[in-house]
Amino acid sequence: LNGIENDIDAANDDVDDLGVIHETLLSTADGTRSEAIARQRDQKTTQINNHIVRLRGELNAVEQMNRNTSLTPSEEATRRTRHAVLARKLMGLLDKYRQLERESQKMYRRRMEKHIRI
Repeated sequence: LNGIENDIDAANDDVDDLGVIHETLLSTADGTRSEAIARQRDQKTTQINNHIVRLRGELNAVEQMNRNTSLTPSEEATRRTRHAVLARKLMGLLDKYRQLERESQKMYRRRMEKHIRI
């Protein structure tokens, strides 16, 4: 479970990095540089999506293992609590990622509208 928690933290850091990449891309006017940054953004997005899919699978596997393992009531409660905390942490990561993507899309749209007006 510690490995899953570390992976969630790493994915969270990747989302923060993606936010910086979006900001850089929005502030860049150079076409060649924009293309390179856009590729970097796409790679980071793919990396985050892969993290999320893998983490969901790992959490589902832990949940199945918790169901099929006979433990003492206290051990079972501890494992279920820990699983719930990790699931909430992953949901927080998903919310943060989705919010970043929505905000970035709005900013890209505004930028395009501004260019069209000019």
